[in-house]
Amino acid sequence: MVSMNHLKIWILTLLSFVIGIFFWDKINLPFENEQNIVGVLSKYEFNPINNDLRFVFLCFLVFFTFYVSSRFLSSNNKSIFQIFYIKNYEASKVYEKNNILSFLFYSFLALIFLEFFITNLPKEKLDFFHEGEWLSPSYHFFLTKEIWTGSFFIHGLFYDLIKPIISWKIFNEISIGAVRYFDLILILITKILLLVLCLQTSKIQNLSKIKTIIYFSILSILCLKLIRYDNIGYNYFTYRDLPILFLLSLSIKMIDDDIKSKLTSIIVGTLPVISILITIDRGIYCLTTVILIVLILILNRKFLNLFFLLLGFSISLLIIKILIPYNEIEYFFKSTMEIIKIKPFLDNYIYPTPFIGGDTFSSKAILTILIGGLLSINILMKNKNNLNTKFFFFLILLFFVSIIIFKNALGRSDASHIRYSLGFNYFLIVVCLLNVILKSHLKEEKLNKYFVLVPVVIFSLTLFILNKSNSSLKNIINYKIKINNYLSLKDKFFLREETRIILDFYSTLVKNQDCEINFTNEPAWSYLLKKKSCTRYYVHWFASSDKLQNDYIKKIEEKNIKYILYDSKGKLLPDGFKNEERHKIIHQYLIKNYSPFKSINGWIFFKNNKML
Repeated sequence: MVSMNHLKIWILTLLSFVIGIFFWDKINLPFENEQNIVGVLSKYEFNPINNDLRFVFLCFLVFFTFYVSSRFLSSNNKSIFQIFYIKNYEASKVYEKNNILSFLFYSFLALIFLEFFITNLPKEKLDFFHEGEWLSPSYHFFLTKEIWTGSFFIHGLFYDLIKPIISWKIFNEISIGAVRYFDLILILITKILLLVLCLQTSKIQNLSKIKTIIYFSILSILCLKLIRYDNIGYNYFTYRDLPILFLLSLSIKMIDDDIKSKLTSIIVGTLPVISILITIDRGIYCLTTVILIVLILILNRKFLNLFFLLLGFSISLLIIKILIPYNEIEYFFKSTMEIIKIKPFLDNYIYPTPFIGGDTFSSKAILTILIGGLLSINILMKNKNNLNTKFFFFLILLFFVSIIIFKNALGRSDASHIRYSLGFNYFLIVVCLLNVILKSHLKEEKLNKYFVLVPVVIFSLTLFILNKSNSSLKNIINYKIKINNYLSLKDKFFLREETRIILDFYSTLVKNQDCEINFTNEPAWSYLLKKKSCTRYYVHWFASSDKLQNDYIKKIEEKNIKYILYDSKGKLLPDGFKNEERHKIIHQYLIKNYSPFKSINGWIFFKNNKML
């Protein structure tokens, strides 16, 4: 039965939520656009920081209200400082071997591999924008060995450049199929690491054997459904999350005082540097999480662990300095700072006001963030929960990660970006709910009755995987031969017939041209033509500020380019802005110095006026 004090706590929390929603639109900083970037935010003169401030204000108001009301209206609750002290938690128990749990883990692992091998290989037509984002800079590197000096990529070194290079090296095929298959492998690795994290989380709950088994089974089933091989836009986790999943997995081991925790601390220290080279956003999230770890270690006087963490960080910086030329590192810092400055104006949206703005999906996202946070705070505050040190440390980090990673959704708040910003939050909610439910007064005798359902669930999962529309058991037959055939598919296989015609014409046109450049937001052309890019801005959309547009023009003038693909039939216009509107400086230069040369089925080619 809910006590009056508990009712008061939830009423006050709900009231704080309503107040936060009321003030959401009132938080409105003045708009400044010194770089003159055209986008959704400039159209509505909206400061991108507003989204962040509104979210932080709402979360802080709700969480702080819940914390303060729980602290004073409910007994046996920790203070905010007590929450972060290890001594206020039980020592982690030595894990007892659980053969059934091990069997379940390997059963789920086998299902993950089964799903991978029966999944149909992707044969959709080439996405000229998204796939072009990594195909062209990678091929440019293949030809020139230039990294940031040759390409202005907006995601990160691994995601936009190294990933295709690795796939081409492993499979000995420079092809679209090789990169797509490597993408599937990365999704497989993400699934495996998530399963390992589910296992580790289950082991640190200090539950009985049967409850641990139930915990792991439910957590694994629910979480593994958040990643799929088809319709990647519906994923709640992506392989870009691998550094953060790895960090959370390691954090479980680094709070102890044994030698393993010291080695783990070294590895954790290397992750911020490694992850920022994988993708910039996940790198920043990883860095801020490690900063939180440092603060917790200092607060708990774990100075030896802190020393090894900082040692790992220093080692990673030294290795990067040795492996990457100085001029590339210099360009990396310049490019990263430029991206941080321009990206909010480049592609951000105004995040809808929760429950008032009319967008249900974005409102649900905010609600799930708040639910995950409230569940975490409730568990951490309760003295009687008997949390152990490992779970306390893990829960704080998971809660923090689920909040900061939502920054992606606050930036570009379409469905796919919101969705893959919620994976860690859903994981957090399930972790907390299972902890509360299984640590309640559930009798083991009752649980034993339902234990027989575990093999039934595994069997049902197997049937579900086998009956997925994008998979077939036949794919396992002669799998190696099918993979080799897929990897060796010509790039034209992934193009529509009309695009093949354009490719043939374009290839002949620029046969003697040293590099390729287009004004179409279709960055895949450089790769398809097997040419390096004439400028760093292989996606000319990225060169949206006045400064970058002038740099773009400078490179064109230096190369004295004869032919340019000016327009395409697809009319790929991010957020609906025409090129001449978004890139006025570049457009005016092209119109002045180039003239229409050839038009084929909607594709328009320009020729340099000096070479007419």
